[in-house]
Amino acid sequence: MGVLITVLIVGVLFRHNNWKYGQYLNLRIRTMLVKTLYKKLMRLSTHSLKSFDLSRAITVITSDLNSIELKMQYLFISFTAPFTLVYSLVMLIVWNGEEGLVGFTYFVGMFALHIIINKCVTPYTAQRSSISQQRIKVLRESLEGLRLLKIYSWQRFFSDTMAALREQETRAIFRRYLLLILERSLSLSSSAVASMLIFITEYYVGGKLEIPAVFATLQLFMLMRFNVMFFSQSGIDHYFELKEMMSRYLQILDISESKMTN
Repeated sequence: MGVLITVLIVGVLFRHNNWKYGQYLNLRIRTMLVKTLYKKLMRLSTHSLKSFDLSRAITVITSDLNSIELKMQYLFISFTAPFTLVYSLVMLIVWNGEEGLVGFTYFVGMFALHIIINKCVTPYTAQRSSISQQRIKVLRESLEGLRLLKIYSWQRFFSDTMAALREQETRAIFRRYLLLILERSLSLSSSAVASMLIFITEYYVGGKLEIPAVFATLQLFMLMRFNVMFFSQSGIDHYFELKEMMSRYLQILDISESKMTN
């Protein structure tokens, strides 16, 4: 019972401190990014604003920066994964002997597989963002030129264009979520499968299964699943999304100084 309580306390301390300090730091980062982008846009000249695609800035402000806090939070929590893995490996060997390496190896293998799946998700995330930006641009142009659109009967053209972009966006979202469903399914089953591998191996080698060690092992793999599989995998997923978001953000900040007012 003491071992089980120790595992629970360690898990709570890891998650509590990461959420507490991570949220504070994320709020400061988001405030700094919004302030920097606002100053950059305010310094643009009238001529630059005419040639500048405002839909890019709208996408960054309304979509990217609004979600950056959550993405950064998961990214910071993923830093605790190495400590959780080392602690779990030591405790598994203490409770189950060499048989604990079987479940631990399986768990690490699933972790590597999830990283591969996340890399496959990244292109669809970037594609969805790009298509969404195009769709917003077409919508803005159609609203700005609504009078000409009606005069020349271009309603059908813009409607078909919006429908085609929306279909491409939906297809990218669907493929992305198929991969995410596979990832979550493997994550939810990883702790149970890893524990069963340890117990089956220990049974066949003639080891003795003790009730405290069984429950402590199950709880330890639950801790690993949350801190390593769930939070770290979400952190890796959000890392690639953050990379794309910061790329769009820096493209706005990298506008030539010659296009700006003195």
